[in-house]
Amino acid sequence: MLRNILIILCLLVMPLSAFAQSEGIAVVVNEGVLTYSDIVGRTDLVIASSGLPNTPETRQKLAPQIVRTLIEEELQLQEAVRLGLEVTEQEVKQEFAAVAAMNNLEADQFEERLVRSGADVDSLHRQIRARIAWAKVFGSSLRPQVRISETDVEVYLERQIAQIGKTEYLLSEILLPVDTPEDEAQVTQLAQQVVEDLRAEKAPFAKVAQQISQAPGAAQGGVLGWVQGDQLDEKIMRSISAMPVKTISDPVRSLAGYHIFYLSDKRDLTEESLPSAEEVRQKIVQERSERLSRSRLNELRSAAFIQVRL
Repeated sequence: MLRNILIILCLLVMPLSAFAQSEGIAVVVNEGVLTYSDIVGRTDLVIASSGLPNTPETRQKLAPQIVRTLIEEELQLQEAVRLGLEVTEQEVKQEFAAVAAMNNLEADQFEERLVRSGADVDSLHRQIRARIAWAKVFGSSLRPQVRISETDVEVYLERQIAQIGKTEYLLSEILLPVDTPEDEAQVTQLAQQVVEDLRAEKAPFAKVAQQISQAPGAAQGGVLGWVQGDQLDEKIMRSISAMPVKTISDPVRSLAGYHIFYLSDKRDLTEESLPSAEEVRQKIVQERSERLSRSRLNELRSAAFIQVRL
């Protein structure tokens, strides 16, 4: 399929406040469109939900990540339609109620809180709809490709046993991707500001991860669980190993983008703390599912016609 991705760099310098003045088309994604109001609405939701400071500077630095996320959601929704998979209003309502319950609120109470905080409820509905759509896409066409053998489990356990006595780290992660060289400066600035805000306790790590991270597990607050050193990139490992517990790392650059880590705890791996065979099986399934999901989404993005008109 023809690949034609046109990114206009005005996105990175145009104030987001100007978007609200127009309902015009901001981004074309194949046959779908995103409006300026879609971008403003998602920015409002991210600010309100994450606790990041609602300043022009923060909103400006969030712009590339917001647009990237909205494009991916549109691709997820389009793929569900292509496969004949429907997301009903009832399903969206049920998921919205589940999110409300996680905040110890009824759905109507949660919606009131969102409105009072300045969040765009419609943008959250769109986020939920895309999440459900992608879960259906994964279940119908990708999940059958995730196969785990007993040998896979045994090999994983053997690697764990070889790590006994070495340090493992309980980590959470925020990933801010850098898709093009032109994005480098803006993502660097965003990563640095996010670290400053997190360290100043202006926003909780988990909430920020849920709203802006592109790492696996972002929906769960970026939790990675216990990770051994040999599972990490060497550059990342150097940063993590030097961190005190209960601290946030500086942004760490990888091929994918900038990583920000929160180190909850660390310990020496012992025989008693080894995972069970079932826990290993679930972990392998999760890791392979996440890789497969990201790979399919990258394929859709590469094959799509995407035109940013900002």
